[in-house]
Amino acid sequence: MILYRYISLDRFFSSLKTVKGNHNFICRFNSPVNFEDKWEGLGNGLVNQIDAIIVSRNYEDRVESSGGTVSSKKASRKYINSLHGIKDDLSEQLVESIKYSNSHLMSCWFMGEENSPDSESNAMWNLYARHNGILIGYEENVIRDILKDLSFVFKGGDEVKYVDFLNSSFNSELHCNLRSLFLKDHSYAHEKEYRFIIEKNIDVNFTDVEFPLPKYLIANPSFSDETISKLNKVIKTYDNLTLKKSKLSTKYSRNDILEYLEKT
Repeated sequence: MILYRYISLDRFFSSLKTVKGNHNFICRFNSPVNFEDKWEGLGNGLVNQIDAIIVSRNYEDRVESSGGTVSSKKASRKYINSLHGIKDDLSEQLVESIKYSNSHLMSCWFMGEENSPDSESNAMWNLYARHNGILIGYEENVIRDILKDLSFVFKGGDEVKYVDFLNSSFNSELHCNLRSLFLKDHSYAHEKEYRFIIEKNIDVNFTDVEFPLPKYLIANPSFSDETISKLNKVIKTYDNLTLKKSKLSTKYSRNDILEYLEKT
C-alpha cells in the first residue's frame, strides 16, 4: 500500500535535508494538541460529556461566587449530568483520556494506489495544497521499517476508523487504549487517513524524523506543463526525483471545449 501526503511547495523544499551529499526528507510527528481537530484521541465516547461537565462546573462557580456553598458537588454534578442523559460523571476519565492522547505523537497520511485517480482527492488538494502544493508518497512498509529502527517507542500504524463522536457512548475498552488514537469523527471521513503513532519520551509537542526522499511525487492539478518542467529541473538535483503530472489535471476548460466544438 502506498501512503500519500498533500503539502505546499514551501513545506516540501524546507523539509529537504542534505548532509554530505545525502538527501533526506524531514517528516514531522505532531501532538494532538497541534491538530485542527481538537478531539483527536478522544474516540472512546467522551466528547459528548464535555458540555455537561462545563455546565456543571459553571453552576458550582455561580453558587460559590454568590456566597453560597455547594454541599455535595458529587450530587450536583450527578443531577446536572442526568439532565443531559448522562448516567455517570465521567470527568476523571476525560482528563485521563486527554493526558493519554497528549502523550503520543502522530503522523497522518492519505491512502491510495500508485499515481491513480484513487490516490488523489480534490477535497484534500483544496485543504492542504491548494494551487501550489504537491503530493508525496511512500510505501507503507518503508515508513514502518524506518520507525521500528529508531530510538523512540513505535506504537504502531493503522487505518483510521471514522465514528460519530457526538452520539457515541463511553466505551471502557477504549479508555486510555491505543485503539482510541485510531478513531476520528465521521465528519473527517473524506481524509481516508492512515496514521503512525510514537510515544513521547520528553515534554515536546512535535518531533522530526528523517525519511529517505519520497519515491512518488505528483504535481498539483492546477500546474501547467511548463510549471512542472521548471520544477523538475530543481527537483531532479535531489537524486533524480521526478514530479509526475496529476491525472486530475486538464489543460482544457469547459468553455475552451465549447468554443472549439462550435467552430468545427
